Amino acid sequence: MADALLGHRVLISGLQTRPALNGTYGRATTVMGRDRYGVVPEGGGEAIAIKAENLSPARAAESVVFVTRHGARIDNSPTDRDANWLKHAGHARRDDPHLSPHGERAAAELAAKLKAQTAFPIAHVVSSPFVRCMQTADAVARALDLPIKVEPGICEVLHTFPPGLLPPAELASRWRIDEAYAPVVRVDELQRERGDGEAARRAQRAAEEVRRRLDGPILFVGHGASCLGLVRAFGDAGGYVGYCTVSRFELAGGRWTTAEFNDVGHLSDKRTALDSAW
Repeated sequence: MADALLGHRVLISGLQTRPALNGTYGRATTVMGRDRYGVVPEGGGEAIAIKAENLSPARAAESVVFVTRHGARIDNSPTDRDANWLKHAGHARRDDPHLSPHGERAAAELAAKLKAQTAFPIAHVVSSPFVRCMQTADAVARALDLPIKVEPGICEVLHTFPPGLLPPAELASRWRIDEAYAPVVRVDELQRERGDGEAARRAQRAAEEVRRRLDGPILFVGHGASCLGLVRAFGDAGGYVGYCTVSRFELAGGRWTTAEFNDVGHLSDKRTALDSAW
């Protein structure tokens, strides 16, 4: 066996014993015997011995999208919930809770993870305007020295209507906002929604248009319902996205693939993130 793949990013396919790895990516780091490489999955972990016939050079990604969900919110965090948060929040926006201390820690861990990954340097941080998402996006944006692009089109499911969103001027006073960014969906275009499916469809349409408008890798910061639409826009992953997890989608050869979904390797509290993915 030639060492043609050694050190390269590879696509795994055709495995019978570990079919869950098919369609995922890794890096061939060692040669194991006559016909196998040691491949480290992109999500992390130990090298796995895989036959050369089940590996192919990964195409360079034409576009990359990251998706995450805000950290745990103060009104329902499983570890540090404050049932009386609104009494001392300084506002009456019941549908706009901030992050709990646990959520803030997870956002900082997410920021460290995304700053450390250099394969696909994030060029845009696109966030829902709700405070919990803005706080999460801000942690990443500060780490990457980027402004936040505020996109109402990926906001929470709108059971409460009109939503209790901060006005643009106050968002700009609290966080570094990209004022040149024109959102796909304006706040005044939002409508009341009955369930997660409606929010997911709205977020999917908005995210697809955002991706068409922007060049370079994008991070979307959304909610449980809107993240359903975000992952449908860019990959075949199913299910909800957990708090501050990392999902990555790549476009190559005209086809979107799921490179990572709900990765929690960077989080000190993995269980809370995974349990929130419902």
